[in-house]
Amino acid sequence: MKNKPVPEGYKIFSLCDAGYTYTFMFSSRIEDNTDLESIPGINKARCTVWYLVNQLPQEKNFHIYMDNYFSSIPLFKYLRKNNIGACGTVRTNSSKFPKELKPNNVYLLDWNMLSRVVTNDVLAILWVDNGPVTMHTTIHKIIDDEWKII
Repeated sequence: MKNKPVPEGYKIFSLCDAGYTYTFMFSSRIEDNTDLESIPGINKARCTVWYLVNQLPQEKNFHIYMDNYFSSIPLFKYLRKNNIGACGTVRTNSSKFPKELKPNNVYLLDWNMLSRVVTNDVLAILWVDNGPVTMHTTIHKIIDDEWKII
């Protein structure tokens, strides 16, 4: 955080379900976590997602949900390649986010408008509620403007 009064601190990243924490990881600016596998084209924060998900049982299929801090097309493509479904909100300045879904003027968008683009087998979505909502998913399809889980 810019202008943080104390530059030291830590973060706890966790993988949770139904109120239970399955696994977690501490992160600090002072001590670098060297256990993270470096994945080409994916930044360190998003490699944290792979580190946590990789601890799930390998013989089962999982769908994970995340917020816009972690979501990106390269990460979702990598997770899909490794049989993990993913869905999450995304920032429009995220890596490889489709230009055609970036709203130029949010005041000109109609309520409940739904637009989508598939990029690298990841469905990118713009939906307008009180404001624009952008997300990525590898576990949904949109057929006739209705959501379907695949």
